[in-house]
Amino acid sequence: MDEGYIRQVGVSNFTLQQWQQAEEILGSPIISNQVQYHLLNRQASNLLPYAHDTDKVVTAFSPLAQGLLSGKYGFDNVPRDLRANFGIFNDDSLRRAPEILNVLSEVAGHHQSTPAQVALAWLLLDSQVMVIPGARTIEQIEFNARSSDLKLTPGETMMIDRVTRV
Repeated sequence: MDEGYIRQVGVSNFTLQQWQQAEEILGSPIISNQVQYHLLNRQASNLLPYAHDTDKVVTAFSPLAQGLLSGKYGFDNVPRDLRANFGIFNDDSLRRAPEILNVLSEVAGHHQSTPAQVALAWLLLDSQVMVIPGARTIEQIEFNARSSDLKLTPGETMMIDRVTRV
């Protein structure tokens, strides 16, 4: 960084303490922390106050929980590829997902959108959160992008919060 080749640094999967320690060691701000953050795993929300206070970004990878929050997968339909080994497809997530999807579907109905778009819009309510959803088709990219235009009401946000808090 001192020589000017690197302007900014980001990290991945750092706890708050690790993020702060890394900045101290580096002697420079670390502008982003890429972590798994979605409605089935809200552990990274403890990073948000720090991101707000220091104008940094929490980048949510897997914001649709590997497709579980899109309704594509469930108990009777888990992925048959590498994702089947990911922790998100554990019994707890598979048990909680239908109730969450019901709420997301209800909210989506108010906005002519999809549950996945609502899940992304919920994350984007926080100005310090960026999402990087995966997409395999142009249509998925367009659907994901439209989530940034979705304006959830406080009541809808409360419904989502109520069903996703552990």
